[in-house]
Amino acid sequence: MSIAVDKLTTEQMHEVNKCALHYGLGRQDFMSLLTRDLDEQESLRIAKEEEQERAMYSVIFDSYVSYYYYPLANWLLDKLYRGERPEKSGERFESKSCKRC
Repeated sequence: MSIAVDKLTTEQMHEVNKCALHYGLGRQDFMSLLTRDLDEQESLRIAKEEEQERAMYSVIFDSYVSYYYYPLANWLLDKLYRGERPEKSGERFESKSCKRC
């Protein structure tokens, strides 16, 4: 059985709370616990959506970085490793995979 807690009227909430008195709960405890559970469920749902969105942007960013910047970084590291200074030689980086370069 499921109850749409957010759709209950005030009278229905009082009735539910009356039933909870038989189980040792206070006058307003049952509805407040149900409301708290709903709020927690909603915040978990929002957190999960935000995490999925962050993961999606992370994949897009990683793909972009690996496509455009790794070849440049490898070229620069290769030049520096050989002791050359690319900015002094006037040489320009041209990637074989990058259409914009």
